Amino acid sequence: MMSKTCFSVNVAGFMSGGAQGFLNTVKTIMVVDGKFNIADVFPWLKPLDPQGLRRRGKVAYDWLHAVSDGFVTRRLKHRESNLPSYGDLIDSLLDYSQEHGSGFGCKHIIILLGVCFFLSRTRLI
Repeated sequence: MMSKTCFSVNVAGFMSGGAQGFLNTVKTIMVVDGKFNIADVFPWLKPLDPQGLRRRGKVAYDWLHAVSDGFVTRRLKHRESNLPSYGDLIDSLLDYSQEHGSGFGCKHIIILLGVCFFLSRTRLI
């Protein structure tokens, strides 16, 4: 229901077989963000990333960012074609962005959609 509200599509169905990839990404993010990182106690270890948490987290977050970016790009093309609005969260954020100019742009929308995308699928775990 959340993915329909945010994206006007069922995200798992939209990904056509990519649901398992998304599930793995969600699990990776949850493990990386919830795991004790020795580099937080010994800051001189951060560049070495002894547990590989930064590397694994970067891959997962980059993937999530790319998916969110794809949704925004497709919606912008949809708008350029003068097709009717979906009336979902993406449209609301794009409307707000156009009304308020440079203070809130596509970069911010992509980040917010990444969070919504993540939250809409965490029920799979």
